[in-house]
Amino acid sequence: MDKTTAEEMWRQSTKYYAEGRYRKAADLLRQLAENFPENQSVLTALSRCEAALSANVRDTTHAPRQQIATPNDARRDRRRRIWVLIAIAAVALIAILAIPSLRMFKKATSISTTLPASRAAGEEATFAGIRFVWCPPGKLVSPLPPDKKIYSKSAWRDVEGHDHEGEWKDIMVTFERGFWLSKFEITQAQWKNVMGQNPSFFQEGNTTDNRPVESVSWNDVQDFLRRINQINPTMQFRLPSDSEWHYAYLAGASTRFYWGDDTSAIHDYAWVDGSIHDVGGKKPNAWGFYDMSGNVSEWVQDKFHWNHDVPSDGSAWEPAEADPHYRMKRGGFSQTSPDYWDSCGAWGFEPFNGPDEKSQWLGFRLLKPN
Repeated sequence: MDKTTAEEMWRQSTKYYAEGRYRKAADLLRQLAENFPENQSVLTALSRCEAALSANVRDTTHAPRQQIATPNDARRDRRRRIWVLIAIAAVALIAILAIPSLRMFKKATSISTTLPASRAAGEEATFAGIRFVWCPPGKLVSPLPPDKKIYSKSAWRDVEGHDHEGEWKDIMVTFERGFWLSKFEITQAQWKNVMGQNPSFFQEGNTTDNRPVESVSWNDVQDFLRRINQINPTMQFRLPSDSEWHYAYLAGASTRFYWGDDTSAIHDYAWVDGSIHDVGGKKPNAWGFYDMSGNVSEWVQDKFHWNHDVPSDGSAWEPAEADPHYRMKRGGFSQTSPDYWDSCGAWGFEPFNGPDEKSQWLGFRLLKPN
């Protein structure tokens, strides 16, 4: 081998080695070593190339330092592509399945914003062991029957005992918020559970104490309320206002009585036999309240007033200038005439009908604010 050929082969092997093409570099260096076995530089370069080849450094003739794919590499690439395709398909499937759900969610959201969530009239719940019925927000519009206008010109009495005249008025009240009212009149058993004793007159033969508690004054009821609210501090039980009681009595009706205008039907809905009976023995009104007429009359929170000039928000009528010694009651009891069974029969104005009055014909219901 002449010197020029040897120099060209040396230069080319150096280039291949620098590019990482060790196999080609080694082939050229072996030829040089055969012709120049004493040349230490050639032998050293060949030794480095063979060391690189034995270390499995991959060689290629297509690109500098590009690795040659092995069967294992090909299998890994196939698995990688398969998993990528599976992932893409899963994402697409989730998107397809989610579209109807998103539409349903959008529809439900639209409904919830256009139809405000509220309880239905007559829905029931139990608080402190007492069954209550829901009275929804609404309006109380009750035109006064003509025969009611002849009772008295006295509208209310002040703290000095002077009567004040006023015209009878139709009732126009708006309840912005609903409230809970006890389904039955408070029973003797429920009173005993709170107060520890039974003040009722009608106890003979009463084995269950399920008759309405009576012979309790308005002030006695206030003591009961303080006690039961101490036991149940979050309930805020109270007496209903005159308007709240009236609203629950009618239960959406626009007739004289909550069952209609026919007085002969009273026996289906109220005890009017001159005695006191267990609560719930007759038919309820449309919202599920029992004994709103008959059995016992019921205390309400209002101070006495004749002309139904009640607050328009349904709260109790309790002006400071009104005489506190007269409180109202509602519902008509078992011995009264039909004039006191309808929604306008306050049955509350008597000289002795003060907050300390006790009668065996007088009980109450509880109201729980929402």
